[in-house]
Order: sequence, then C-alpha cells, then structure tokens
Amino acid sequence: MLGISEELLCFLGIAKEHARESNHTYVDKLKRIQTLVIEIQTGLLKYKDNTEQNITHVHIKEIEDWIKAYEKELPPPENFIIPGGGITAANLHLSRAACRKAERYIIPFVRRSEIPQPVQVYLNRLSDFLLILSRLAAKLDKQNEHIYVPTDVGKKNNKKNT
Repeated sequence: MLGISEELLCFLGIAKEHARESNHTYVDKLKRIQTLVIEIQTGLLKYKDNTEQNITHVHIKEIEDWIKAYEKELPPPENFIIPGGGITAANLHLSRAACRKAERYIIPFVRRSEIPQPVQVYLNRLSDFLLILSRLAAKLDKQNEHIYVPTDVGKKNNKKNT
C-alpha cells in the first residue's frame, strides 16, 4: 500500500502545483488531501499493531461536503469524460486513477479487517472528488471537456447489452 499511496501523493503534488500556477481556489484542499494520504500511510503502520486508524467519518464527511459544493459549479456530466481538459485537469485525472488503484488494492485487506473500512470509503469519495476537480479545472482554465462518444462498434456493443 505504501508504494501505491506514494504514487497518489506524487500525482496530487503535480496537480496541486499546476492548480497553484493557475490560481485555482482548491489548492489548499489538495494539500489537505496529501496530508491525509500520509495519515493513511502512518495509520496503516500503526493499525498493524492494533492501534486506531487516523481516517474517520469526519474526514469522509469533509470530502463529501467539498463534492457537494463544487458540483454546484458544474453542469451534470453528459457521459464518460475522456481525461484531458488542460494540464491541471489531466493531472487531476491521473491522481484519480492512482486513487482508484489504491482503493482496489486495499479491498481484500478491508474484507479481512486488516485495514479499517473508513480508509476504503475515504479513497472512494476522494476519487469522486478528484473527478469533480478535474472538471472544475477544465472550466477554470477555459478548456473543453472531452466527452466519450461511442464509435460504431461501441454503439453495436451497447445495443447488445441492453
């Protein structure tokens, strides 16, 4: 988990620096998230010794509140979003992918009670937040979001599945 969370920290750092250079208002939230990812790392090391995990429902609520606030600034997504929309948005998409990777990695550990469930929930909500921030970054940078449009093959496959 430590290697995967280091990857997430690095991607968040790149996204944060691009957001800072563009004077985006959420830079402080990215720094807070990086701090909490480090808290997750240290908490996991302590949790192995049966001490309490650092991530709680308070942290989950905080990120859910951020999601609600920023969603109000965006139109509903039309379909799947293709990563891009400017350098800041693209780096937030990378951060989201690393976050999803970390979440998938810890699922078996959560099921075996080796990692507390709030960590998984936090990573899940974090990936949603990073998607919202990527969309917001594209908007703030006056970049277009690239929306997935099925090819003819994709349309045929979608019809078979319905």
